[in-house]
Amino acid sequence: MSRRVLLMAAALLAPLIAHGQRTPRALPLGKPIATYGEQFGLINTVRELSSGQVMVADPLSGDLWLLAADLGSGTRIGREGSGPGEYRQPDAVWPMPGDSTLLVDLGNGRLSVYSLTGAYGRSMPMVPGGFNPGAGPPAALIPRGVDGRGRIYIQGPPIGRSGPVDSAAVLRFDPASSKMDTVILVKGPEYARSESGGANAREVSIRPIPLGDGDAWAVAASGAIAVARKGDYHVEWVSPTGQRTAGPPIPHERIRVGDAEKKEWIAYAQLVGGVGMRIEDNNGRVTMSFSRNRRRETGEGLQWPDYKPPFDPATARVDASGRLWIQRHVRAGQPKRYDVFDGSGALVASLTLSRDRRIVGFGSRAMYVVALDDDGLQTLERHAMPL
Repeated sequence: MSRRVLLMAAALLAPLIAHGQRTPRALPLGKPIATYGEQFGLINTVRELSSGQVMVADPLSGDLWLLAADLGSGTRIGREGSGPGEYRQPDAVWPMPGDSTLLVDLGNGRLSVYSLTGAYGRSMPMVPGGFNPGAGPPAALIPRGVDGRGRIYIQGPPIGRSGPVDSAAVLRFDPASSKMDTVILVKGPEYARSESGGANAREVSIRPIPLGDGDAWAVAASGAIAVARKGDYHVEWVSPTGQRTAGPPIPHERIRVGDAEKKEWIAYAQLVGGVGMRIEDNNGRVTMSFSRNRRRETGEGLQWPDYKPPFDPATARVDASGRLWIQRHVRAGQPKRYDVFDGSGALVASLTLSRDRRIVGFGSRAMYVVALDDDGLQTLERHAMPL
């Protein structure tokens, strides 16, 4: 009997060894090493500078901040407006070469560059070349990542203009040459589409399906792209030259979407809101605008999947050491879990966070986390990198 049990155990372990899998290291978050004393309405990203200072954009309060290296104080940069060095609804910040920072200015529909000291440098439109109504949805420069050369990576609109569409291109824009090229294709999110109005004033609404699946991706400073594939949940890396390295499939639980999962998603959606691109055609006069809004989501009329996907595509980030972090979907009420993958696509670690915290970025040796209170206000914490 004991011999048979040993043989069965060996047979079960063989596929794991063959695929190079190992038990991921459990990471402790620990206490923050610094906390900023004032609260924010919403933080999507942070930009740690070489000085240790941190730049933060808050789209709900409409402010851009430069925080001291010890997070003990902060200075508001610029002001609201549409002129040079001004902004309307600053949404996110990304690193650029020369210790400069790229600001996503949703309200003005442009990207602006600021120096190490917070001085304004230049701007570029979020839709290069303008909007052509006959060409379909535009490839707006809403960054999902920026590499060390300052090239901006976005997810393009769905490929195809009729029928079911399940692919989208990861596009790379080089501000120096204004060149846009396709890097890879990914499985895009699922959308629900609705139309209203007449022929002279038509409004089209396209909303992602809650908890819909899709591939996740993020960009390293080297220009390499990590893609988490939703089918069997594996991670592949695409080098700047196009070489692909795929890791093994990751076992994951299929979690049915019940009332508790729906309520949890609705509560979170009300806290963080979403970016909207509005295109209006009024008797041939086409206008386009961007905004991030918190909406009082009730769940009414929403389409829900039967099961949660393995991970949340919006949470993928690459740290300074080139590791991919992505939030694993769990059952409602359970602590958050982030999976960490190395450059070969292997799952090497996992981090557990309380439900009121989420990762918003990384520094050279630090991780930045926000803590949400009951009113949705957010406190920024700096933690030592746990690995």
